[in-house]
Amino acid sequence: MACAIPKPKERQRFLVEKLAELGVAELIWIQTKYSEGRTPSPAKSQAWAAAGLEQSRGGYVMEIAGPVPIGDVAGWAGLMGADSLSTKLEGFRDPVTLVIGPEGGLSPDEVAACSGTFSVGLTVLRTETAAIVAAGVSLG
Repeated sequence: MACAIPKPKERQRFLVEKLAELGVAELIWIQTKYSEGRTPSPAKSQAWAAAGLEQSRGGYVMEIAGPVPIGDVAGWAGLMGADSLSTKLEGFRDPVTLVIGPEGGLSPDEVAACSGTFSVGLTVLRTETAAIVAAGVSLG
């Protein structure tokens, strides 16, 4: 999962803990044109991931990287109006990185730099909500 950094620290923590609970292998913080949040410290991020792991009794701690420019991440961009993620994943066997932009969305150039698009619903979701929904659909 590659995700823009939510601005409030409590939403960053929520995002990391929930993705860890769901069993996401890696979270890559991305920088986008409309990003607002500051990157949490690696130690803080790892502590949040460990807390999520303890809650879920999972087998491994999620890796956390970044921040990196969105252009450095090859993946599918979340975009309203695109094909649903569940439809895009039907019969798809290769791992895919899902790119979740900030609440202001991704610029057209950022979407064009991604290798595809997907949608997780008909409404605009907060960054952390979109990432959690996308993780649930892709891991379910």
